[in-house]
Amino acid sequence: MDGEMPDYVLAKDLILQIIGEISVSGATYKAMEFLGTTVESLSMEERMTLCNMVIEAGGKNGVVPADSTTFKYLEDKTSVPYEPVYSDAQARYLSEYRFDISKLEPLVAKPHSPDNRALARECKDVKIDRVYIGSCTGGKTEDFFAAAKVFLASGKKVKVPTFLVPATQKVWMDVYTLLVPGSGGKTCSQ
Repeated sequence: MDGEMPDYVLAKDLILQIIGEISVSGATYKAMEFLGTTVESLSMEERMTLCNMVIEAGGKNGVVPADSTTFKYLEDKTSVPYEPVYSDAQARYLSEYRFDISKLEPLVAKPHSPDNRALARECKDVKIDRVYIGSCTGGKTEDFFAAAKVFLASGKKVKVPTFLVPATQKVWMDVYTLLVPGSGGKTCSQ
């Protein structure tokens, strides 16, 4: 995956694009490795979204090669020595896909499968009666800030029940305490 991430595109969009290409069984019992300038620019949390979602394509695991982002993330997480492992230079891959992420638009997974994806703009007439923001791949602090950015840009009040499901206790604290830039002093939950 190469190219700059467009506005409003997150790692979840990247993996939905991939799953839409290969299907929910396209990586059955396989490993998926994510490479490229786009992947290198992702935060550790966004990389985790890619890797966590491989299960939705039948994959056994997802891998992003360790780099400075990985090492910085681990600095305050462990004092145990470790040695990163990388794919062999001669590694053979069952399939290779290339994506120009700079052309990607925000995506939506429609019922009832992650490979049933559509451009978010194509779903503008869908009536929403309930919103769920969260889970392991959509419940990171970054995800809640991204949702707040969309709500702020719309200029409208949220009028339907909206359920916030942070992935961790730390994210829960962030959602209820960190101020959203440009919000006039409001938190994500507000």
